Amino acid sequence: MTIQAKLIFQKLWSADCQNIGWDESVPEAIAKEWIKIKSDLPNINNIRLPRWRRNEHNNMIELQAFCDASEQAYACVIYSRTTSPTGAYETTLLAAKTKVAPLKRKMTIPKMELCAAVLLAKLLEKITKILTDYDLRMFCWTDSQVVLAWLQGSQTKYEKYITNRTTQITNIVPATNWGYVKSSENPADCATRGLSPSKLVNFSLW
Repeated sequence: MTIQAKLIFQKLWSADCQNIGWDESVPEAIAKEWIKIKSDLPNINNIRLPRWRRNEHNNMIELQAFCDASEQAYACVIYSRTTSPTGAYETTLLAAKTKVAPLKRKMTIPKMELCAAVLLAKLLEKITKILTDYDLRMFCWTDSQVVLAWLQGSQTKYEKYITNRTTQITNIVPATNWGYVKSSENPADCATRGLSPSKLVNFSLW
């Protein structure tokens, strides 16, 4: 939900809005976007997120982590998956993060996807420092075949931008822990566009 507001703020910082004074009205199109978001905010009260990891039966927690990017934004989300005494899996939304795409320097979608992977790696690093008492197993997923090739390829043949970021990622999460997920099954996909509270209520993928 917050990524939609971030995108509105970014539009207000764009070249089209630079001549607007602090006490002047924003463009009508942006005002309509904000009013639409604002009117839907009460539906947040209908959203419930279980926070208990359900790991009291054993010390092992799987971290299933996803990342994705669009032209406007990139995002990541991490779920904890534990096993109950009956063998059933319990999955909990653990953490998520979004960022808008830079305005000044336009990037290709593969590079945006790479930035999403960096965002995910950094968030995983924070999570693992918190959950030091547990046996953690990390699984990272992206719908970008290009990013997977960059992570698993030889770093010496890439440009500095890619090498720096892939090294940063693999220093936190080994390339062998990364796999491919279809866009339709990637929960981080919806975070790059945003969802209204009314849609999020019944959006089971997230």
